[in-house]
Amino acid sequence: MKLIIAIIRPESLEAVESALSDQEVCVLSVSQVVNLGPDSTTTETYRGRQVHRRRPKLRVEIAANDGFVEAAVDAIARAVSTGEAGTASDGNVFVMDLDKCVGVRNGGRESVAIGI
Repeated sequence: MKLIIAIIRPESLEAVESALSDQEVCVLSVSQVVNLGPDSTTTETYRGRQVHRRRPKLRVEIAANDGFVEAAVDAIARAVSTGEAGTASDGNVFVMDLDKCVGVRNGGRESVAIGI
C-alpha cells in the first residue's frame, strides 16, 4: 500500500479527478494548502504599495494498493502538466509507504479498507 500526495494548482483539480477516474481511482481527499518556496508568491502593486500574495495550491491524497500506484501517478502527472516554463510550478507528486490502514465504518484492514 502507498500514500500518494500531489500538490497541484486549483484549476487542475477537475482534470486530475477525470484522469484518476479513468484509472478506476475514485477515492481521494483534497485540502487547500499554502506552498512556501521560490515560486510560491507573486508580487503586485496595490494602491502604490508592493503586496506579496501566496499562490493557492491543493493537496490531493490517495491511499492506493500497489497495483494502482503507477497508473495513478502517471494520470496525475499528465493531468497537471502544462508544459510551460515559468515561475509557477505545475505541481509535485510524492509516493510514500503506507504501513497500516483501518476502515472505521466496516473494520476492514489494509487493502480492504482502501478499496482500490
